[in-house]
Amino acid sequence: MLSNKARLRWAGVFVPAVTALCATAAPTGTPAEAAQAAISARPAGYSVVNLGPDASKAMLNERGQAAFVVSTGDEWLNWFFDGSRLHALGSLGRSFAYLRGLNNRGVVVGTAQNPFARSEAFSWSLAGGMRLLPGSSSADAFAINDCNQVAGTVEMPGSALMMRASRWNVDGSMTALGPPPATFSAAWAINESGVTAGAAADERRFLRATVWDAAGRATDLGALGGSSSAASHVNASGQVLGTAYREFGGVGFLWSRQTGIVQIGPDAGNRDVTALNDNGDVAGNNQVEDDVPGVNHRPFIWSMRGGLRPLPLAGAPYGRAEALNNRREMVGYVQDTPMDALSRRAVYWNDVSTPVDLNTRLYRAPAGLVLYSARAINGSGSILADSNAGLVLLRPGREGPAAPVLGPIAGVAEDVGVRSGDTVDLTVNFTDSAVGESHLASASVDDGCPQAAPSLRERRGVGDVSLRHTFCRPGFATVKITVTDRAGNATQVQRRLFVIDRSVATLAGEGVLAPAARAGARSGKAPLRFAVWAPLDANPGAGARAAAAPVVTLTGPFHFRADAVGKPERNGQSVRLAGTGRLDGRPGYRFSIEAGPGDAGRGAADRLRVRISHTDAATRAELVDYDNGPGTASMASLAAARAPVDAADGTLVARGSLRIAD
Repeated sequence: MLSNKARLRWAGVFVPAVTALCATAAPTGTPAEAAQAAISARPAGYSVVNLGPDASKAMLNERGQAAFVVSTGDEWLNWFFDGSRLHALGSLGRSFAYLRGLNNRGVVVGTAQNPFARSEAFSWSLAGGMRLLPGSSSADAFAINDCNQVAGTVEMPGSALMMRASRWNVDGSMTALGPPPATFSAAWAINESGVTAGAAADERRFLRATVWDAAGRATDLGALGGSSSAASHVNASGQVLGTAYREFGGVGFLWSRQTGIVQIGPDAGNRDVTALNDNGDVAGNNQVEDDVPGVNHRPFIWSMRGGLRPLPLAGAPYGRAEALNNRREMVGYVQDTPMDALSRRAVYWNDVSTPVDLNTRLYRAPAGLVLYSARAINGSGSILADSNAGLVLLRPGREGPAAPVLGPIAGVAEDVGVRSGDTVDLTVNFTDSAVGESHLASASVDDGCPQAAPSLRERRGVGDVSLRHTFCRPGFATVKITVTDRAGNATQVQRRLFVIDRSVATLAGEGVLAPAARAGARSGKAPLRFAVWAPLDANPGAGARAAAAPVVTLTGPFHFRADAVGKPERNGQSVRLAGTGRLDGRPGYRFSIEAGPGDAGRGAADRLRVRISHTDAATRAELVDYDNGPGTASMASLAAARAPVDAADGTLVARGSLRIAD
């Protein structure tokens, strides 16, 4: 039972706007409008807004606001873009906070880690700041609708570590969803009517896709004959999108009370569904049956009335659809070369028309900027995209932002490190929509080495910044360059480089792993980003002794940072590291990684096996939190040969690289 104080605290944040909001919360582009016609004109051009470094999670609402999470390696930083400027969310003094949901009112929800290593659900808004959601149990908030109802999961009273799907209501009360699960249930999506979707464990402890109505009553959606299933989206009419898992991989489904569960497309290998709109259209991707499962896909759009239709790729062999709006506009990427994420280009589809390379539609973009993938699109056509300069927002039209637009930090080839003692010339190009504006530049490198001031050149809104730096210390070094105009509008880009000791064998790398179909309790749609640096010599020299400690960080569906790393084990071109660390801020977890750098010349992929586990306090048994490994095969054997592997293999490096420098 919530106290009156707790109810007032919650109501004080949201209730005043709820009545008006729910009365006007119709989604952009209703089903009737979309049935008449899709947008006929392709995008004529976009202005670019720099948001931040590569994000492990990013969301876009219908007002063009964005929320995203950036990992520094040691912590998560959460940001909100209000359409004009960035705001840091903070953490309420907790060890970390991680945002998970954003509504069209600019309200963010997520999870914070308190000093007792327990999760606490929070909300954040510009007006009210960050506040904990009511309730004293361990809790996670995953989604929020435009009526400010929040879906998530809460620890069951008297049942430590047993979580139950729950909904926080606008009056400060909480609704426990469905009957108590065997071990776990969670609501991951919610619509404006309060219908929530997620999964609940059955008596065998297998997850089953579940939908809860506005009163909290549960419906098991089934698993299409598979062992388990999960629901990920629910639209305005209550249709639910999810995935059922079989031996050959996942298959998407759409469920409604009128039709029951309907499989998306025929049985044909692993099929990933990524988006559902309010018209019942589904975007997704078929995994290509070749030698790199989990990496190469071909996108499609599906509906009950039209069936499954492949999206054209403009001659590219692979592609992926990541998002869909109510006008049947989709965004994602096409890819020219297998296992080479740098060959990706962000694209836009208008229904099943030929994709538009978004790189060809940028207005006054700085030289060198490349959009790799688009991850979200709203009803107005604004797009969130990943680029070599970090996360950017694309706005239709030619009204540029007030702040300057920066390209990537160039001077070191992508996915290549530098050696300690090297002097490198780094450059950043920029543009400004105000051609008469002037600018100042600043720069920093966090390696503790002597710093030089950058130089800036510009003419009529186009310029560049140059920085010469000598890297004197092995390990990871983050370079930051900021350009500021006379009004104080500033934009910063950054890049992390691994610095290799000339005299010491080193494992180093940074990038993104392919999604693992079944990676354990911590698997999810978010890509797993990794950063690894460790000296490999048994008796390192003076240079290695002066270096920073080994680095192992993993971010995406979870956050892991190694506290202690044992002696590396090397077998040819395979390295194994093991030790202990913190998972989502909690200590006491064990990890092991096995890195197998491939041979790009032979078409062999880099691979990284990740395993995280902990000891159950009650049974003392080892519980696996994450394992992306393909059975018993070693990374050395997999990296050396272009052999087919299991569809659940998530060890492939989809973007970035691993290097052993001797």
